[in-house]
Amino acid sequence: MFEIQLLYQAFPIRSPLEFFQCKLTREAIKQDLEMLEKDVKLEDNYFYLLNGMFHVYFDNRQFELYINTWDAILHVIKSSNPSRFAKMHKGTPYYFKSVAAYLCEDFTRALFYMDCAVAEDCENARAEWKKLPAGLFIRLVDDDDNQFAKQLTGRTRRILDSALEDYRQESGDGFTLTELRQRFFGKAVEENFPWRSACTALITFALEYDTRRRDLNLASKHGMSNEPFFLHLFKGGLLFETLLKVCPAGSKKEYRTANLGELLQDKDSEIRARLRLPKGFEGMGRKSLDEVVQEVTNLAKSKNPFPERVVGATWGIRNTTGHNLAWGTKFTLDQYEILFKCLIFACFLAISRLFPK
Repeated sequence: MFEIQLLYQAFPIRSPLEFFQCKLTREAIKQDLEMLEKDVKLEDNYFYLLNGMFHVYFDNRQFELYINTWDAILHVIKSSNPSRFAKMHKGTPYYFKSVAAYLCEDFTRALFYMDCAVAEDCENARAEWKKLPAGLFIRLVDDDDNQFAKQLTGRTRRILDSALEDYRQESGDGFTLTELRQRFFGKAVEENFPWRSACTALITFALEYDTRRRDLNLASKHGMSNEPFFLHLFKGGLLFETLLKVCPAGSKKEYRTANLGELLQDKDSEIRARLRLPKGFEGMGRKSLDEVVQEVTNLAKSKNPFPERVVGATWGIRNTTGHNLAWGTKFTLDQYEILFKCLIFACFLAISRLFPK
């Protein structure tokens, strides 16, 4: 029996978080680490043991307390034995923290933790990472029961699948979720590419839309901060720009610090050609966000070629939201939906045409 179990049985607990923050607990965990062998299964079992002591927070939907308790445990391990912390398999706490953050609708934090879990699994079980719970989530595979977060994986897959279905109808491109998994999510992890952040950003951008739309619908009509909406839209524009820079066609050294104009208007740009944009393709110039919203709305209703519509819209949104948070723009729900779809469609277009099979 571990020291932590003996202490837990004897401790007059006021709260699980208090228990894991006290000095006696820190000493008990430190002693346990000294006797715990460096073995992935044994380390996972130890984390499951600890989880059982405070899973009541999760069951009661006290997700922040649940995350804070995991943080207290990991802090104890790292502060008492930094080298062991670095080498210890921490996929289990990262995965559970991710699930709790997702249920809080803190999707950026959720995907950060989930990718940490994937990284731990890749380090300790390289050949198996795709079949483990975090790998199933990050690849949006919800037909495997080996995952605590199967319902959340399914919800995430359905959201992206729905956006892809709309993209196929609008673009005529047959790009599918299977291709997105293989050409983007899977390769980012397997090759440890620097664009892993772009993978998590695509997922969080899609997940955040329903939350932002709900916020917009219920907002005060007497004045409000637009920060959540500006930052959400900016993420979509920045993600598109990032995809152009990290794809094979964007490997030119001068492209690393290029802006969208330079990436899309280079006369020898393979990126422009692959996206099927005409030579001399222009952005929206020096316009206010109100003007961009109106122009994007008009573009969405136009018969312009699909790539020109969505890339032009993304260019305008990226430039306005990326340089100013003080626009007085008040979006309607329909406008916000159009902006979101243009951004995510542009990202799908970039992955479909710029990332190899």
